[in-house]
Amino acid sequence: MKKILLSVLFILPLLFLQSCKSSKELQLTPEQMKRVSTNVFQEDFPLVYQSALSLLASKGFIITNTDKESGVITAEKRTDKKTSIWEEVVTDESNRTYLTTASIVVTQSADHTTEVYLTLHNRKTFYYDNQHREMIDPDNVLPRASNPRGVSGLIQRPQTYFEWFEMLKQEIARKKTVN
Repeated sequence: MKKILLSVLFILPLLFLQSCKSSKELQLTPEQMKRVSTNVFQEDFPLVYQSALSLLASKGFIITNTDKESGVITAEKRTDKKTSIWEEVVTDESNRTYLTTASIVVTQSADHTTEVYLTLHNRKTFYYDNQHREMIDPDNVLPRASNPRGVSGLIQRPQTYFEWFEMLKQEIARKKTVN
C-alpha cells in the first residue's frame, strides 16, 4: 500500500507539470510572426542600427556578423546552467547549455522611418552522464522537435519580441541623449 501511495504521490506532480508545460506551446502563422517580429521607428537608420548593436552587446550577446550596408546584424549568447538535484533525479540531466541566436535586419524607408525585423532562435543542449543531446527548448515556448538531435527553434512568444522592441526604444532614447 505504501508503495502504491508513494508512486501516486510521485507521478501526479509530474503529470501536472507536463500538462502545464504543454499548455504554453504556441504556433504563430508566418503572417502573425512577421507582425510580432517587425517594428517601425521614427528615427534615422544610423541611430537605430547603432542602438541595436549596443542593445545586443549590453544583453551579453556576442556580435557574430554585421553588414551596415544591408542592415544585417547577427549575434549569439551562450548560457550554461547547472540543473537542480530535483531536475537531475527526475530527468537525469546534469547540465544544460542554451544558445540564443538573434538576427536583426534594419532598413531605412523613403519617409525617414526605420523598420526593424528581429528573429530569435534558441537551442538547448542537455548533458546526461557525460553524453550530450540537443533539443529545442520547451521552456521558451518553442515547438517540440521530433528529431532528438534538435535544430534551432524559432522563439514565437509575442511578449519576448515586445520586450526586445521596448528595450530597443529605450536604447535609442539613451543614444539620442548621449549624442
